[in-house]
Amino acid sequence: MPEKQFVCFAPAKINLTLDVLGKREDGYHALKSVMQAVSLRDIVTFTVLESSDIIVACSAAELNGPDNLVYRAAELLKHYTGYAGGVRAEIEKHIPAPGGLGGGSSDGAITILALNHLWNLGLSYEIMAQLAARIGSDTPFFIYGPTAFVAGRGELVTPLPAPSETWLVLIKPSAQVSTARVFQTLAPADYTDGSASESAATALRLAGGNVLDLPYINALERGVMLQYPQVAETRRIALELGAKHVRMSGSGPTLYTLCASREEAEHFSAALAARNIVAWAVKTLVAAEYPLHEI
Repeated sequence: MPEKQFVCFAPAKINLTLDVLGKREDGYHALKSVMQAVSLRDIVTFTVLESSDIIVACSAAELNGPDNLVYRAAELLKHYTGYAGGVRAEIEKHIPAPGGLGGGSSDGAITILALNHLWNLGLSYEIMAQLAARIGSDTPFFIYGPTAFVAGRGELVTPLPAPSETWLVLIKPSAQVSTARVFQTLAPADYTDGSASESAATALRLAGGNVLDLPYINALERGVMLQYPQVAETRRIALELGAKHVRMSGSGPTLYTLCASREEAEHFSAALAARNIVAWAVKTLVAAEYPLHEI
């Protein structure tokens, strides 16, 4: 039997807004957020195996093993559908982990999407999103993408019209941020009412929605800046170099600043690199670029 192979990308995301409404009875926090997929991506090659094996090889050796969300997603699909075959997945990592960019969640979601195709499972997007919620809070977003309003603990996803292509710079401070710690130390004063995310979603539903005009909020940002001074210092340098606004994605540490053009993004990325700060000039993804693309 000839090999069935699929090469696809797993994009990073940014939080255009992130409201934290409070702590739920199940221990998770209730969120409202507008998420946007961007062009920084991991590349994942899937090869169908006649055996029942799930084999995952990642370019970041520390991410190999059964805790990798690609492995967990494939295992979950096999268990849910009874599929008898297997897969080999080779992950070329480009999204920093952890970084607040959803790299692991995106890899897991792309696995569900790709294997639904390769294994001919015929699962609906609704079922795939429900399965995705079992492996990560951000994972359901990547099933739908590239732009969505997200609620609950991340499992409630409402697709939004993608805004016009916008260039931005992702900025990676050297800090290693613990998402669990960020939420554990979240103060009630940081809780928000969700109105910023709802307003952003409404704006994007209107014709000509533009991310440059959206209200900004990240309820996690204050705590991260206090606990991880490297993040605050990196933002200070970015502002010193001329960024108009510097925002944090998710629980960080990755920051981003929106730009008026590709040239501006590339120039600013180079200026940060000259200060020994890791940065990428990327763009927001539109619907035609999402979710699966063979290379």
